[in-house]
Amino acid sequence: MLRKIKLLLLSSMFVLLGSCSQNNEQEIGDYNYRLVFNNRAVEVIKVNYEFENTDDSSKTDLNLYVNVTNSSKDMEDGTNSKNSIIPGNINIERQLTDILESGHSLFGGVMPIQIEYRTTECKSVRILLYDENDELVSDFTNRARFKQIPRPIDWLDLESGILISSNGDVLGLIPEDCTITEFLSYHPMAFALAHFVIPNANKELFTLASYIKVEIELEDGVISASTRL
Repeated sequence: MLRKIKLLLLSSMFVLLGSCSQNNEQEIGDYNYRLVFNNRAVEVIKVNYEFENTDDSSKTDLNLYVNVTNSSKDMEDGTNSKNSIIPGNINIERQLTDILESGHSLFGGVMPIQIEYRTTECKSVRILLYDENDELVSDFTNRARFKQIPRPIDWLDLESGILISSNGDVLGLIPEDCTITEFLSYHPMAFALAHFVIPNANKELFTLASYIKVEIELEDGVISASTRL
């Protein structure tokens, strides 16, 4: 199972590199890429969403994009500043390098591939729907599924879905369609960026609701963020 996850992570990287090669006329074999690891404090969440139509006109797929990062001012425009990076974990970064390229010779160039990860343990994740009176409309936690985020050609990073256990073992990517309960069973570090899908949600719920709230319990407290519908 671990080998399959490792192969999936490696395949994802090569797809990203292949896309970038077409855009910049660079080839992987030219050794123009280098891995840049970014570890940040887990202090705030930024949430975006979009709806996707289904075959049933009364239903919709809710896509949530959750960015977990530090509380620096760069969060105001949704970016991650280099100034917000904290000291990394050499053991984790070595494992990530081993998974991506065991020979340690492929990524010796100058074009950076940004890899975001976090080293704060995640205890729970909740996805909640509230009305304008702050009354709970629906709890989507058990229905949410992890998905991999498609990348624009010129966005070279792998922050989405890296699965790291709280003891520092890199397990690969969060499995596609993994539930939050399954994710927590790995005793994971917090993710840097996650794409959740709540499939076939009743559209009527969103006429009653005012905002979506995401709560993440960490080893040292709870952080949350809301986005209005």
